[in-house]
Amino acid sequence: MKEQDMNRILVKLDEMDRYLRELGEILPEEDEYHRDLIKRRACEKTIELAYHRSPGREQGNNPGYGRKDKRYEGVQEHPGP
Repeated sequence: MKEQDMNRILVKLDEMDRYLRELGEILPEEDEYHRDLIKRRACEKTIELAYHRSPGREQGNNPGYGRKDKRYEGVQEHPGP
């Protein structure tokens, strides 16, 4: 792997780590999470940001987009709120 690619991945991992630390700071107890729409949306948005900053998710560089990953066969997606 090229050094430039490795550095790009490390930057993305740092961004993800930052969002996950932020999530740890704002994540309420489960009952409060379900009751408080604003806190729930803040947590969901933080998770979304971390996911979209993950390596390989940047625009135009997602070869698996639209295809099922066999590693996740049988795993059900969360239906949402």
